[in-house]
Amino acid sequence: MAKDRIVPEKLAQLNKFGVPKWTLIINTVMAIIIILLAKQFMTAVMMINMAVLLIYISISISTLILPYKRPEIYKKAKFKFKGLWIVALFGMLSSALFFGYYFKA
Repeated sequence: MAKDRIVPEKLAQLNKFGVPKWTLIINTVMAIIIILLAKQFMTAVMMINMAVLLIYISISISTLILPYKRPEIYKKAKFKFKGLWIVALFGMLSSALFFGYYFKA
């Protein structure tokens, strides 16, 4: 990202082992902070994961319903995948399973 100038170029400086030293330092400091705030952080992570899983479930359901509810949109799609319903069904079921696991925990 530093080479693409998305972040400061200083983050791309390598140490003698070829590892971006400033990025490593920043990640280490962040990891220490996360460990110190682990309980609050893990609660936030669990809530975010549950929200993302709900989004995945709704996207999978939308993918399954789209060809039947809005065939005109589906016909205009430039990319069509014959096994899409399998992927969408698997995504929905696995996301629901993980959501249930998070909800139980």
